[in-house]
Amino acid sequence: MKYHLTWVTDMGFKEKIESIVLLPQNRLDANGGISLQKQFAAIDAKRYRLWLIDMSLVDFVDSAGLVSLLTGLKMARRSQCRLAICNPTPAVRLILEITRLDQALEVLTNREAILSASAVMAEPTRRVEAELAAA
Repeated sequence: MKYHLTWVTDMGFKEKIESIVLLPQNRLDANGGISLQKQFAAIDAKRYRLWLIDMSLVDFVDSAGLVSLLTGLKMARRSQCRLAICNPTPAVRLILEITRLDQALEVLTNREAILSASAVMAEPTRRVEAELAAA
């Protein structure tokens, strides 16, 4: 099975906050997670302040995939960027809810909703920062 990740750039118009959209496909497991982490590392945090992970094509996430999402969140926070997940499939949403990662990660139902709200950069909460520091 091939693991394919794509990224696309979008620009928010209100404050010209540029965003980057990562589009993992099929399985977010050890192989997919490594690819996703490489893409996180390649993001120019000075240019792209909003990192979106469009999960609409992901049908499976395991613990390695969850670790890659948390690693991305940690990288985004260190760079003072915002990371959000959008369009999760029902299977992905269930995994996020069971593991309670839906409380640490910003999860939205569609990409347009977050892009329209991108002018308001969410300040990381102390609780989330403390949880990430402990990880």
